[in-house]
Amino acid sequence: MKKKIVNCILVSMTTILLAGCGNKIPEMDETSRKMVVEYAADVVREHDLRRASRLMEVDALQAALEEEARLEAVFTKDYSIEMKEEESDSEEASNNEEKENNNGSEETEIVKIPLSEALSLTDTEITYKGYEVVKSYPQDSENVYFTMDATAGNDLIVLKFDITNKAQSDKTYDILSQKVHFKIIVDGESKNALTTMLLNDLSNYMGTIPSGTTEQLVLACEVPEEKAKSITEVALSMKASDGTIAIALE
Repeated sequence: MKKKIVNCILVSMTTILLAGCGNKIPEMDETSRKMVVEYAADVVREHDLRRASRLMEVDALQAALEEEARLEAVFTKDYSIEMKEEESDSEEASNNEEKENNNGSEETEIVKIPLSEALSLTDTEITYKGYEVVKSYPQDSENVYFTMDATAGNDLIVLKFDITNKAQSDKTYDILSQKVHFKIIVDGESKNALTTMLLNDLSNYMGTIPSGTTEQLVLACEVPEEKAKSITEVALSMKASDGTIAIALE
């Protein structure tokens, strides 16, 4: 009702103005003036609310698109490119270190420690079970959620480790939280262990092993096919927050 009255007042004002009375503003009583001011405030407020609503919708849509793009980047990331870049930096650092060692009068003997000790795992035994050269792992992909394939021209070197819970009760392991980084040395050439989604990837393993039982975990890297045919020595090192540790493979 108030809106209709104000509309009538506005129409009357418009008629008077168009009738040609110069620039003089028509006089209104106090009640009419308050109604016009209140109506104008309502119009401005409604406009601002509609504008804010549209801005909120745009912001929500933009946030959703950004999150979708982030997830797509994670699942489509080419880890092989990252690995090659890291390997190039690693090889350069290794060559520089080797030159510095050659310039010294004595060679420092590298002390190797058990993997369980390097990972600070109590009541746990980790046994190195050798390695295999494959094009895909695991080769029997039945009932497996994720498999890892070598890139063109390369083979996978898969190191296997048996981890045994020696405690009297079930033991939960969270190696992922340690944020360690493994390097596999193939005939003197350092290779970064691949980042995988394998449930038995040693570098990011999370799981519970019952007392007295054993789980097999793995680490893998890529090497050129020709090099993979004649491997003579494989070694392992681990980089943690307190430095690089040489791991004993026995």
